Amino acid sequence: MKQWINLQKSVTKQKLLINFLKKCLRFDIIPPHLNRFAQYENNLHHFKAKIKFGHIMNKFTSNMIRNEISDAHSQIRRACSLNMAYIHRISEVLPNDILNTFFSKQNRSLSFHLESQRRRFEKKFKWLLAKKEKLMENRTRPVQYYCSLPPRSNDGRSQQTIPNNNDGLRTQ
Repeated sequence: MKQWINLQKSVTKQKLLINFLKKCLRFDIIPPHLNRFAQYENNLHHFKAKIKFGHIMNKFTSNMIRNEISDAHSQIRRACSLNMAYIHRISEVLPNDILNTFFSKQNRSLSFHLESQRRRFEKKFKWLLAKKEKLMENRTRPVQYYCSLPPRSNDGRSQQTIPNNNDGLRTQ
């Protein structure tokens, strides 16, 4: 019976892992266990090599995430087939009323496990998303444009116009 419980927990965890990894792909977030490969960029000095490395890393991480999703699906299929075998063996030994109470108690227990794991993965995803947004915010710099206009015919002075990034044009 303990094996059945462990397999049920494994199935719920793998399903939540699949959802987490799919979200990572959708929002272009690298999970922490795949982020360690980014340190190799520091060894490159030429900008073309760094750009090429970035493309290789993006492709590698997305392929690794897809591979992990595929592996999780395989683990779910294996666990479900083992679970069916355990249920068949248990149902041969135990009477139906005991079996029904066992499964109802385990379903309640597993629902708590599911919620705790769901909160854990959601918290992890929110943390990674906030980390990515902060990183993108630090890389973004405001752009200022300068423009010189030809001299005006009435006073001969040049007028310089500087657009304010927030509210349109500003004249000096």
